[in-house]
Amino acid sequence: MTSFRELWLAWRGQRHAFPSVRRWWDLGKVSTRLFCRNYTRGTSRRRNAVIEQLEREVLELERRLAAGPEDPLLCGVCREKREELQALEDHRARGAFVRSRIHLLREMDRGFHFYALEKMRGAKKHITCLLAEDGTTLTEPAEMCRRTQPSMQVFSPRIRPTLALAECFGRSSLRSVRATETG
Repeated sequence: MTSFRELWLAWRGQRHAFPSVRRWWDLGKVSTRLFCRNYTRGTSRRRNAVIEQLEREVLELERRLAAGPEDPLLCGVCREKREELQALEDHRARGAFVRSRIHLLREMDRGFHFYALEKMRGAKKHITCLLAEDGTTLTEPAEMCRRTQPSMQVFSPRIRPTLALAECFGRSSLRSVRATETG
């Protein structure tokens, strides 16, 4: 397995082969993610193999200690293997703790994401442009108010159009409509 430094130096040299820096960067992020995932997977496999080997050694040493007389050298080796095994299992437990914290933070952020989507959905309710009768786009609030006044009178003849449209376009556009009506 190559080092990340080697991967990055090779990838940085390929920048000219892509049509845009954005495309190069996006593919670089994907290759970096895959590199990290494969590195973690390989490290986990090696650590698990070491833990299994240590467990077998500790069991064998305990079996030998139980079968024969007390051997101080054998007791010392068994103690060292147990401590090494305990250190690896502590490391594994710390990793599980960090992963659970990350998972919890992601779950908490989902609520924030929900409110952000609601905010975006609310923003989509505002009218930003209308089409005129000839098909051109109207973006000025005053033009849009003039375009919608006839249809507003059909749906609700008792409501003054400029007040009803103030809900859609906001109070500042209502002032601009009144200014253009009087001017």
